[in-house]
Amino acid sequence: MKTIDDLADGRIAFTVRVTPRASKSAVVGWTAAGQLKILICAPPVDDAANRELVKLLSKVLSIRKTNISLSSGSHSRTKRLVVSSKAKNRLLSYSDI
Repeated sequence: MKTIDDLADGRIAFTVRVTPRASKSAVVGWTAAGQLKILICAPPVDDAANRELVKLLSKVLSIRKTNISLSSGSHSRTKRLVVSSKAKNRLLSYSDI
């Protein structure tokens, strides 16, 4: 079940579940709870995992890093992200896990 919310300003919001200190950074897929599961190499120290998350999503969604904002969960494994709406089709292309 993919949970992507359309916002009034034309952007979209979704929830991710981050696993830091993984062997490689990758997008795994959508969980049953409607969260996008993402593995991150960086440790959750000095905002390194959040920076790596934005870098990875920028690459896989083909959008600029400045078009990705962390709206909540900066110190949590569960984060709420807001991105430009042109990334919606790429997000929907990831399968459920």
